[in-house]
Amino acid sequence: MGTRPTPPGNPPADRQIPPGTVLFGVYEILGTLGGGGMGWVYRARHTQLGSLRAIKVIRPDLTANANMEQLFVREARALMQINDDAIVHCHDLLSEEGRVYLVMELVEGPSLEQVLQNGPLSSENVRALMQRIGAGLAAVHAFGVVHRDVSPGNIILPNGRPEEAKLIDFGVAAVAAAPGQTLVGGFKGKLAYASPEQFGLFGGQVDARSDIYSFGLVLAEAASGSPIPMGQTFYEAVEVRKAAPRIPPNVPADLGDEILPLIQPDPKDRPQSAAELGRRKAPPPQPKKDLKWLVPLIYSATAVGFGFGLGFMTWIYRTAGLPPVTLPPSQIPVAAPKNPPVVNPPATTPQNPSAPDPNNPAIPPKVQLTPPPLLKPGTPTNAVNNPSIPVPGSSGAMTRADVLQSAEALSRYTWTCSEANRHAPCIQGVPYQSDWFPQQQVTGLPYNWGGADGPQEFERKLRAGLAAGSHKRHGVSRCTTGTDCSGFVAWCWGHRTGNHDFSTITLEQLATRISGNVYTDLKPGDALNKPGSHVVLFAGYRRDGGPIVYEASGAAGRVIRNDRMSWSNLSGYYPVRSNRLVDP
Repeated sequence: MGTRPTPPGNPPADRQIPPGTVLFGVYEILGTLGGGGMGWVYRARHTQLGSLRAIKVIRPDLTANANMEQLFVREARALMQINDDAIVHCHDLLSEEGRVYLVMELVEGPSLEQVLQNGPLSSENVRALMQRIGAGLAAVHAFGVVHRDVSPGNIILPNGRPEEAKLIDFGVAAVAAAPGQTLVGGFKGKLAYASPEQFGLFGGQVDARSDIYSFGLVLAEAASGSPIPMGQTFYEAVEVRKAAPRIPPNVPADLGDEILPLIQPDPKDRPQSAAELGRRKAPPPQPKKDLKWLVPLIYSATAVGFGFGLGFMTWIYRTAGLPPVTLPPSQIPVAAPKNPPVVNPPATTPQNPSAPDPNNPAIPPKVQLTPPPLLKPGTPTNAVNNPSIPVPGSSGAMTRADVLQSAEALSRYTWTCSEANRHAPCIQGVPYQSDWFPQQQVTGLPYNWGGADGPQEFERKLRAGLAAGSHKRHGVSRCTTGTDCSGFVAWCWGHRTGNHDFSTITLEQLATRISGNVYTDLKPGDALNKPGSHVVLFAGYRRDGGPIVYEASGAAGRVIRNDRMSWSNLSGYYPVRSNRLVDP
């Protein structure tokens, strides 16, 4: 297929075609581009034409089923008829000894996913991407083909130019094994971009409008720089897709208005054809204004201004040298004090005399044995709010068991979001909107970019009506409450400051980098840190050797225990160990 960044490592030698092998007498294998659930992708050279190709070798077990092979061949033939610059071209479909070889155009360049790591695209580039890929999808849909896996990783930008973007990986995702499924089953880690129909919602019919929904999520991410949280579990993903996702507030309003129709939950409410994407309605022509009336107005204003200036100069001349006028004491102006006393404004609504002052709410104890009392009308009471969190010992020392107990308590912490907790009063630029719904019961301390609140501080802010923090797309505000990845790890390590004193870069001040094999030598309570990006708390190894971690995850909007993390997702992270551990 088209090329993408190659994951570290090569396929096992027994499955890899060695370089120098010539397939079908014309395609010389130059090396391996990567591997996946469908098979291996090789860089090849046409020996007669000298042109480069990407050859996908389909796994034999996927073609052993006659129905599977028939579906794939039909899909490949359809792709070979598509001639659009925005779609990776399929040159040939070959088979030999039970194996299917798909010869594709070799597309080189960064993926959109890589480009967005440096920040969002400009509105101009987002619209260029919309028009380019929209036209390509329209050409694909015209042949009855549905991609089913439109995502930033499947869009390549040759030379980094959105206007030259190409959509790749049709052979992997577009072939249906059964209604609502893909050839290899599931979403292959692309849960965030799947349409409601792919989860069986709104009739479950996956057609061209499904690709339009996925592409809408891609455009929203390209415009904001961050993916829209669409759920980490199957249940969460289904619930989120029952309503239209919110466009991140840092997306320009006019661009957001163009993207929003694409991500409507019901397919009938979306554009019915990808050919409609990128067609902006021209503003109505403005009538020409007659400015002749402005000429006499300018002359009049000039004359009046000249008269005032002449009168002022005359007054200066006549009063020069006269003694100052002495005002009576009652008329002498008094300068306002630099620090005026604070006067509380009169209450405009009746107050409950028995309710505590919302401006100075009481701080609940660290371990609450009973539900906290209602501090003001309209604020819900948490049903479960008694986390057992260890207190740091002398000099802030913590055992590994204490660290994991703290992380588990924060991941199981429960709270209820009121309407007041969905909006921040001091956010700058745009109004804050939380990920949570009114009266929603949430498990896990909220994620907020720029916070390090433990349950105590979070409870106090929650009851004061401050906003429950969530994802960074809402901006950083000291009026929101929650924790972030570095604050969460530091808090579990015993740094209970209540302020955001750390980041993934400064976290190194609290820990020591450790050497050894991360696949075998990590201990529960250590952390894996990627400066400038993210940090997770290591909890142990799964039976398959994969990592189990706790993290303050922006995608989940809260502190979670992640049992499905893979080592490939932790590429570029290095292990660190807290300096406060008494059992290192």
